[in-house]
Amino acid sequence: GPKFSHYLQLMIACKHFIIPNSSFAWWAAWLNENPDKIVICPKRWFNRDDINTSDLIPNGWLQWK
Repeated sequence: GPKFSHYLQLMIACKHFIIPNSSFAWWAAWLNENPDKIVICPKRWFNRDDINTSDLIPNGWLQWK
């Protein structure tokens, strides 16, 4: 079947992203070079509230709670 790299290339080619708390999805959105892309992601990435993730989400990405 399709390989990991195929899925990543397919995701990178998307125009916009709604991603879960997943490093695979995060990389696809981050590697996309579209300057007008919209990325929507969760504010909480871990199952703990004491982990600071302010440096995890790039500026311009929209976060939901």
